Amino acid sequence: MSEHMALVKAAQRGDALIFDDWEFNPGVIEMRKILRETRPNTSGRMSRAQLAFPPIKALYEKLNSRIKYLPVPKDLKTSLNNLGKLFDRIKTDKQYAILAYNTFPVLADRYGAGTRIDGKPRLSFVRMIDDPLARELLK
Repeated sequence: MSEHMALVKAAQRGDALIFDDWEFNPGVIEMRKILRETRPNTSGRMSRAQLAFPPIKALYEKLNSRIKYLPVPKDLKTSLNNLGKLFDRIKTDKQYAILAYNTFPVLADRYGAGTRIDGKPRLSFVRMIDDPLARELLK
């Protein structure tokens, strides 16, 4: 089975994927540190999360340009499209930006490879579309 088909099958089953572009992204690494070191709704979390967003946005743009024409599951494409809207809305809606800066450290810790702060395994990105926190951000 090709690597692409293996990724598509894993996405359809909801398997957690080791995705180096995400795991080694400086913004994701910083978001996970922010979750450990700050409390929700504090200026420390807000300002640090704001600074951690540019590498995550760059990763989104890279991914979005790569998968535009690939036959990937609809949920994955929908998630990526919604993520693009998130970055646009952060620029114009202050209340929404506060919600995003509070929420994204939790999402960065919840999805990907390895173990979360609470010791549980991280979840598959495909399941992010069903996550109440992600849905709140992406609506």
